Amino acid sequence: MRTLLLLLTVLVLGGCAPKYRTTYTYIEPQDPQVKSCIESCEAKRAACRKTCAAAFQKCKAKADAIGKKNYERKMQQYYHDLELYTARLRRYQLERDLFYGSGFCYGGYGCGPFYRPIFWDPSPALTLRRPVKPNLQEEIMQAELKECRIDCGCQQKFDDCFQGCGGKIVTQKICIKNCPK
Repeated sequence: MRTLLLLLTVLVLGGCAPKYRTTYTYIEPQDPQVKSCIESCEAKRAACRKTCAAAFQKCKAKADAIGKKNYERKMQQYYHDLELYTARLRRYQLERDLFYGSGFCYGGYGCGPFYRPIFWDPSPALTLRRPVKPNLQEEIMQAELKECRIDCGCQQKFDDCFQGCGGKIVTQKICIKNCPK
């Protein structure tokens, strides 16, 4: 009970914590000769983003193939597990009907020569769960998350280039939710 109360308190207080967003302001140097340097940085960033987007699309196609292969493998396992589950469920129902539904049992005290206490062979609902069918979209998304990177570091390279040209980057944290007064 104590643990539950502590966990609930942490969740409530954690939800009340302020949320911040970081903003970046780029200040270009006043020297007109530096303008070509900054334009070069912007061109490099645009090229980097284009290359990154192409690489991501290529990786996404590869991840699609991996996700589909994983899905097919998991579907085969799913059908195998479903057959086992169905067989165990039928066996349980047959035994239940033969041993416990024969009309010889009164109040659960015994079943004549076929008597077996229920706790010896519990319901499959207690020991066996129905297998979960895989989802193709989830498999593809997992493969994409594992294989592909969206961020190629283009912004960091631009920031380094911008500062190398003499520019300044001002970082500011702005409270956007649950702000202290």
